[in-house]
Amino acid sequence: MHNLKPNLIPHDIVTRWNSTHDMMAFTLKYCQPIDSVTADKSFKLWKFGMDSEDWQVIEDLVSILQVWS
Repeated sequence: MHNLKPNLIPHDIVTRWNSTHDMMAFTLKYCQPIDSVTADKSFKLWKFGMDSEDWQVIEDLVSILQVWS
């Protein structure tokens, strides 16, 4: 398991048009730790887990939104 320094996940802010991109790009960067945490039954976060199709949608959106950044 990798040791990551603590980071805050960027939030989607209505008044900042690029905040959605920033939030999803961060999520892609940390997809493995996110999958690990949501898969761990002791955290009871299984309902927030994402499958490969979910990750692909985020990747596609980040790619599209990058053009506008």
